[in-house]
Amino acid sequence: MDSHSASRKRKKQSQAKEVWRRLKKNRPAVIGMVIFLFLCFLAVFGTVLIPYSRSIDQVISNRLQAPSAAHLFGTDAYGRDQFARVIHSARMSMTLGVVTAFAATAIGLIIGACSSFYGKAVDAILMRCVDVLASIPTLLLALVIVATMGASLKNLIIAIGISNIPGFARISRSTMLGIREEGYVEAAKAYGASDIRIMAKYILPNAIGPVIVQTTMSIADMILAAASLSYLGLGIQPPTPEWGGMLNAGKEYLQQCPYLLTYPGLAIVLASLSISLFGDGLRDALDPRLKT
Repeated sequence: MDSHSASRKRKKQSQAKEVWRRLKKNRPAVIGMVIFLFLCFLAVFGTVLIPYSRSIDQVISNRLQAPSAAHLFGTDAYGRDQFARVIHSARMSMTLGVVTAFAATAIGLIIGACSSFYGKAVDAILMRCVDVLASIPTLLLALVIVATMGASLKNLIIAIGISNIPGFARISRSTMLGIREEGYVEAAKAYGASDIRIMAKYILPNAIGPVIVQTTMSIADMILAAASLSYLGLGIQPPTPEWGGMLNAGKEYLQQCPYLLTYPGLAIVLASLSISLFGDGLRDALDPRLKT
């Protein structure tokens, strides 16, 4: 048993090295990964680099100042430093993207696993529920949930997460349908392993590749969805800095102070583009058809 476990461990390590080797050869994916990690670094250590107070303290005498050495991105209508607000918005936006993506992934995996493993009535009921959710446009569903429950960080995570569950449920189900028929799953059933053990130990680990790619790609969509809701006034509420909220606050000064929209807009584009590039590269690296 120990030798079998050691063999499986070595096999997983070799597979991970092969995926990393392919990923390194994809320059856009590496660039996207570096930018994404840099944004995560800002999200975690933003307060150490720049005090949070600079992003919320209102200094009326400094209002609507153009970018300068004192204020790299200028100041807004309340005299708050835009550079500090963009940096601290990274924490909120990246947290929203990552947390909602993993929450939707976890729920989607459970639905997909139960649907593919039990089949028949369970599959029909779960997939029809997923179809109902999928029939509603993602942003519209999120808007309805936030408008009903109220604008807050928790409700925003719930709204965006629920609206993205169908995609994860369908991908995980389609992947697991093939795995369910594998010999080692049949052997586990014959051995008397419980359904939960079979799904957790044999089905989910072997279906995780496509799901990881989908999770990575969806982070960009969720950051955009959160920014859209905040721009509409249904997301993170002032004075908490958030890229979509900054766009909403700066739209009144588009002609007078275009930098109020330029920098948070560029941050959203940079975050979405970097995650998309990294997700594309990860998908290619995990694609078994590329094996030599």
